[in-house]
Amino acid sequence: MIIIQDTREKKGKKDHILDYFKLNNIEIKRIKLNVGDYCIENKNYIVIDLKQNLYELASDFYSKQEKARFQRECKRAKRLGITLYILTEQNFNKEKLLKWKSKRKNDGTLITKATGKSIYGKMQIYSLMFGVKWRFCNKKDTGETILKLLGAGKND
Repeated sequence: MIIIQDTREKKGKKDHILDYFKLNNIEIKRIKLNVGDYCIENKNYIVIDLKQNLYELASDFYSKQEKARFQRECKRAKRLGITLYILTEQNFNKEKLLKWKSKRKNDGTLITKATGKSIYGKMQIYSLMFGVKWRFCNKKDTGETILKLLGAGKND
């Protein structure tokens, strides 16, 4: 099996994922993807867009520049018939997400004004509008979770 990693993924930031793939004899090719960060070669109708945490996800919903980019990507996925999974590398369930609140910077201001409830609401809207699917995982499990979401097992 060959996993495609988008060329816009920053090298060095995802070594934990690439190490998992290498350990499990999964080949990686870096190619510019139309949507997302990871897919299986010749099976690009399911893609994973990786978020490192809720702050990045909040930025995609509330930062003017990131929101426009993120919406274009979601619209493109829907138009192309691609199942888009947003995988956030923080282990949350619905209850924990709804209670989440932003940490504060050293100066006392919030890192983001977004709350878990507002993020959850946006997730629901994007699911309805664009068919986006949302998943969370521990960072150590990201490689394995990517394979599961793409419909691949260790032995494929």
